[in-house]
Amino acid sequence: MRLWLFIGLCFIAGNAMADAYAFIGLNQMRVSVDGKGAQKEDWGATLGGGYRFTPHLAAEISYAYGHVAEGEARIIEWSSRNLGIAAVGTLAFRTRVSAIGRAGLQRMVGRRNHTLRSGSTSTRLEPEIGWTGWVPSLGLGAQYTIDKRHAIRAMAELTGGVDGLKDSRSLSVTAVIFF
Repeated sequence: MRLWLFIGLCFIAGNAMADAYAFIGLNQMRVSVDGKGAQKEDWGATLGGGYRFTPHLAAEISYAYGHVAEGEARIIEWSSRNLGIAAVGTLAFRTRVSAIGRAGLQRMVGRRNHTLRSGSTSTRLEPEIGWTGWVPSLGLGAQYTIDKRHAIRAMAELTGGVDGLKDSRSLSVTAVIFF
């Protein structure tokens, strides 16, 4: 509730330079699963939108998805979906280059399973590991502004763990379009 009040106050206090924007991009995610010591990497997609209240403060909502299946007979499958809300700070170094800091919460939903497949039958070798929950997320990156309406952003993010998931790390490259 306090977060929504803060966002509402920033929205009201925003100056005439406020911009809505959308972003889409690719991310590489690495997930560490508790109890198995496994680390899985995957390329996924990121989609989101934001509102820039001032040149230095914005709020974003984002969605990220990742899925990987390894092997032919012994299949290890991992998938994750994240829905997040974050406050984003921007600090300009030069005319077109800015540092980006991002802090927020993400709702993570994921699963990991290990299956043996032969012909038309499947046997689960290990119990499925699933996780879900709201977790904190921190990110640092850089943004290059092409013109008033377009920018490119690169960011590294670390998301804390929930039951069954030790942590999730991602590197992303996104295209940003200001409206």
